Amino acid sequence: MSYKNLIAFHNIGNSCYLNSALQALLSCDEFRECVSISNNDKNKNSISVPFLSILEEISQKRDNPETPISNPILLKQMLSDHSSFFKGMHQQDCHECLVTILDIIHENTKTEDPEYIKILIVNNRTLKNVPLRGSTESVPLRGSTESVPLRGSTASPRRLCRTEGVLRLNDSANKHWNEIMNKSGLSFTSYLFSGQLRSNLVCQNCNNERDNFETINNLSLSLPDVKSLDIIDSFLNYFKTELLEDSNCVECDNCKIKTKTKKSLSLWRFPKILIIHLKRYTQQSNGTYTRNNCIVDFSPELIFRDKTDCKTKKIKLVYDLQCVVNHFGMTPMGGHYTTSVKYKGEKYDWVHIDDSNIYKSSEEDLVTAAAYILIYKLRN
Repeated sequence: MSYKNLIAFHNIGNSCYLNSALQALLSCDEFRECVSISNNDKNKNSISVPFLSILEEISQKRDNPETPISNPILLKQMLSDHSSFFKGMHQQDCHECLVTILDIIHENTKTEDPEYIKILIVNNRTLKNVPLRGSTESVPLRGSTESVPLRGSTASPRRLCRTEGVLRLNDSANKHWNEIMNKSGLSFTSYLFSGQLRSNLVCQNCNNERDNFETINNLSLSLPDVKSLDIIDSFLNYFKTELLEDSNCVECDNCKIKTKTKKSLSLWRFPKILIIHLKRYTQQSNGTYTRNNCIVDFSPELIFRDKTDCKTKKIKLVYDLQCVVNHFGMTPMGGHYTTSVKYKGEKYDWVHIDDSNIYKSSEEDLVTAAAYILIYKLRN
């Protein structure tokens, strides 16, 4: 059966991890558009990189209604020139592969020219006018865009409206963001995938409060040792407040000594494409891995509530599930990887891609113990 706007990849020997990472990226229209923009010779600010040209060629093949099968060997060879990760024929961790590809693209396309990002915004029409800044609720809601209550305690509450406190945080976050962008450079991968974490530290001796910010391009969620849980519970665990004490005490700027400190995380700046990694593997002291087969119940939608302004209607940032990378095996460097990709078909909305094979699928087939990486796109 033919699937228009899709492409399959040959397995060239333990390359399912690379095939799945490519499918995850190519499933996002915005990523493919930015690859095309960066390779457009008519664009005076474009940056020509050989493997980006190959990615664009692969992307263009997706328009073939016969569903072409591509050989990733040339792309793998070019990527191996930039990172030893891709050398050899061994199986690798798909999550690490995905992050490595983003890093390689960034390092080879980064620029200090702010006009580059303006070009992406102008050409990539689907990404304009998206509210990405400010103080927002880090724990997403489930289901439709209607109000759905959070279960349990709120992981990262926002008690302030647009007061001096929030303005101060915005200034601090923006300063950190600009410093990182100036230092590391601008690229379309940082434009699409970068977000910002806020770490709030409160001294338990004097209540002195300070904030640190970190730029990220994915979230890794730990899984408890249970048979099943909702992804909201994983977010609650990730953003929960923890007490740093004993050997984990940190120095207070005010007390000038190490004190017990409460620490909480929150998403401050939201990426346009959100990569969620479900941490299924734990490496033991002897080098072996144990796998967590917990079934994570994730929704086709994740909704984050903007709580920055109590006087106006709360804004909801809605993410739509675009791709699920599955892994079957007891170690991330072994087993087999496949992908489930959202598809605009007439009678079905999802397809399951296993290297060079593509099958019809459905939303009901997505939530399994094999789910390893989730790709969500911010809705306009």
